[in-house]
Amino acid sequence: MTKLTRKRQLFIDAARDNGYTTPLNRADVTAIVEQFGESYGFSWPSWITSDKARRLDRGVFDVPELDGGEAPAPAPAPVQEAVE
Repeated sequence: MTKLTRKRQLFIDAARDNGYTTPLNRADVTAIVEQFGESYGFSWPSWITSDKARRLDRGVFDVPELDGGEAPAPAPAPVQEAVE
């Protein structure tokens, strides 16, 4: 299992402690940040919302850490062809 940074773990703890499960939609993420971000000590989780491997649909994100799972594998980088 990939070890989360302290701030990432705080986000997961706040969400899990308050009954959130995966997947999270953008409204869930916003609610978690607004309600618990200051007291738990985290800010907007761009590590979730910017990760293409976590995106299930528009504004819907897979966060398996909420259910004790591992983070999804990173999306492969685009391949650039050499210009001759």
